[in-house]
Amino acid sequence: MPRTTWSTEKEFHTTAYGDWAMAEEELCTFFKHGLDFAAAAYAEIWRHHDSQPADGEGPETVDLFYRATGGMDDLRFNWLLRNLVLRDAVTLYEVYLEQLLHEMASSYWRTERKAKSPSWLELEALAEAFDVPLRPPRIDAVVRLRDLLTHRRGELVTAELFDKYDRHSYDFPDHWVNLTSATVARHIRALSKSVARIDDAMRPRARGGGLTKEEAEALLMVAPDVRKTTGLKPLDPRTRKGGPRTAGT
Repeated sequence: MPRTTWSTEKEFHTTAYGDWAMAEEELCTFFKHGLDFAAAAYAEIWRHHDSQPADGEGPETVDLFYRATGGMDDLRFNWLLRNLVLRDAVTLYEVYLEQLLHEMASSYWRTERKAKSPSWLELEALAEAFDVPLRPPRIDAVVRLRDLLTHRRGELVTAELFDKYDRHSYDFPDHWVNLTSATVARHIRALSKSVARIDDAMRPRARGGGLTKEEAEALLMVAPDVRKTTGLKPLDPRTRKGGPRTAGT
């Protein structure tokens, strides 16, 4: 299972990155423990029922196992666990982006967090202004998979989806997307690399390094609510007093 190594690999990072890294490590630990605990529990349930004396007339071990697990075998349990972990990994990515926007905006304005998170459409406009891709093709694929798991629970309802995603070839409906631990780990690594790349690009701006006019306008459109508190008048990050500060000034 992947474990984040941000504390040794990134000496300098934003506060948003530090929060994300701790949350990602917690999620990866949860994933590993979930798989390990489930494997041990299922093995013990089977061992217990398989060791009981049989008279040839009572239920077989497989039936007793089915009853004891409520019909949820280890294949289904692990699929649901992977489903949950993948969806939460994408949520952590989105939370990081929102916290980063707040951190950047608060370097120039007094800000408030909005009740509603920015949409991906808004984030894409910001990415264009800063020339920092937030949803490159590799990340777009993970986000789309998350959406499939969230809104259709992984059900493949079209021929296109059948062709795009692997399907189960064992005791599981073959119209659901196949999720393996290796696949989930690969997606988490992709998200982690993208967070590190974005943070390296955005950290100078989040530390008050200055914004171009286009960057400032884009940030104001997407970032936490600053109009209500300052009427669009930026703060000098060095003094926290009024006065715009853009790149080159």
